[in-house]
Amino acid sequence: MELVIGVRNAAKSPVRYLMEPRAQWRAFNKIDQLNMELLGIYHSHPNGPQQPSETDIQEACYAVIQIIWFPQDEIWQAGGFWIEDGQVSIVTLQMVK
Repeated sequence: MELVIGVRNAAKSPVRYLMEPRAQWRAFNKIDQLNMELLGIYHSHPNGPQQPSETDIQEACYAVIQIIWFPQDEIWQAGGFWIEDGQVSIVTLQMVK
């Protein structure tokens, strides 16, 4: 079973993302109730960069793949990253329809 749960941006900003705490709790609780595992967290960088920002690196607190969506030549692309101890590694993503 696969599940994608969107969580509202509490920062209400086009350049800053912060998960709304209650929605984050509900999402994590649902994952637990369904006996599922959190594999990744995604957000977008509509104006770049195509990789994690310094804020993304500093605030990464879950051992999961960080997926960043960004436009390239007017087509949205996704990049996968593993962030641990302030270090960023690229993760190859495989998109399946």
